[in-house]
Amino acid sequence: MRLVPPSIPCLRQLVAGNLPAAGRESGLSFGRVWPDDHEMREGLAVHLSGCEHNPRDRLWRVYIVADEEATALGHAGFKGGPSRHGEVEMYWCIEPPFRSRGIARAAARSLMQYAFRQAPVRAIIATIARQNVPSQKVALSIGMREVLNEMRHGLPLWRLTRDTWTPAVAPMEVAPPALDANDRFA
Repeated sequence: MRLVPPSIPCLRQLVAGNLPAAGRESGLSFGRVWPDDHEMREGLAVHLSGCEHNPRDRLWRVYIVADEEATALGHAGFKGGPSRHGEVEMYWCIEPPFRSRGIARAAARSLMQYAFRQAPVRAIIATIARQNVPSQKVALSIGMREVLNEMRHGLPLWRLTRDTWTPAVAPMEVAPPALDANDRFA
């Protein structure tokens, strides 16, 4: 499996629901409906807007989780770059047919390793709904712990700090988009 940073045109096509065009742009297969959840599509629209507003956010925002056959299994990333306190908020969204196979855990573990390699990142957080037990299990499996009595965006907050993180071999390589000499994406 791999994490693929989509181009802005690919994100635009995904948000518009034009999966054939997104596939041509990325070289990936997106199936009949992708993402299959309205909230996930809204989330991609937020990430697209963030990348258009701040192009350097592409280093953080969205990575498509793809298998060896170039099938898009979901997406994962961060809700922007590090805050001034050195915190990034991670998310993972795996399409229903591919859930319960360790894919979210592998993507999250790989993104965690990528984030902690960046000097300003001191903590990784996630917000997970109380009823989302599968995502809570992913968070626990990668070393995150729920921060008692702390909420963000109306959801319980989970956190892992660099000091408590135990590095492991990342199951997937995170290859952020390349920047040219003028600090623009190549």
